[in-house]
Amino acid sequence: MSLIRNKNVDVVEKYFNENERKKEAEKYLKETKPVILDKIEKGEELNPKFEVKRTERETTSLNDNKLMEILESKGLGEGIIKTRKYVDMEALEDALYNEEIDPKLLEPAQEVRKSIALTVKKKKVAK
Repeated sequence: MSLIRNKNVDVVEKYFNENERKKEAEKYLKETKPVILDKIEKGEELNPKFEVKRTERETTSLNDNKLMEILESKGLGEGIIKTRKYVDMEALEDALYNEEIDPKLLEPAQEVRKSIALTVKKKKVAK
């Protein structure tokens, strides 16, 4: 906050410069992460000053169709299963194929379910 209030600092220029540094750092990290993960996979020696961990994370969600099948088969659907609008995926695929819809328009609706995290931190020095 203090930088914003300082009249001697051009906040727009500073923001631009910091954003450029951030982009460069993100690009470097994106390119380097697979290299480090590959070294971990191969069991190669890494810098002994750092602890490096590969963590696989999963997000669990319920498949609506299977869930409805289960509930209905057990007679539990009443009051729980509701009628709602849904996207006809076949019609959507046809529209995409026929270039009636730009695929970039749908990017915000994509869900990624798995990610691999890479944690690098300095090792504690024993005293």
